[in-house]
Amino acid sequence: MLKRFLSISVLLAVIAAFTIPAFAEEVKAPAPEKQVAAQPAIVKGTIEALDKKEQKVTIDGTGYNLSRRAAKADVKVGDVVEATIDNGKVKTLSKTSAPAKK
Repeated sequence: MLKRFLSISVLLAVIAAFTIPAFAEEVKAPAPEKQVAAQPAIVKGTIEALDKKEQKVTIDGTGYNLSRRAAKADVKVGDVVEATIDNGKVKTLSKTSAPAKK
């Protein structure tokens, strides 16, 4: 009788050891993701295409949307510029040197 009691106790202990952690894993809430604010990027390059009316510019093969302030900048195709990009939009646009003469 004692052997039977010990066998059942060991069996229950083993079952409990494997099932309790499984339930604990299912109950855990996922850790919240940390949100990091995007930092503005500085891009330097040559203007390949510029449409101030549509507020679009291509700098070294990458297209960007212009803010109203950047669309008013005194730049043209061929100018070497420095642009501040924030959330995919050009916030500031300034000429760093004149276009190369052909």
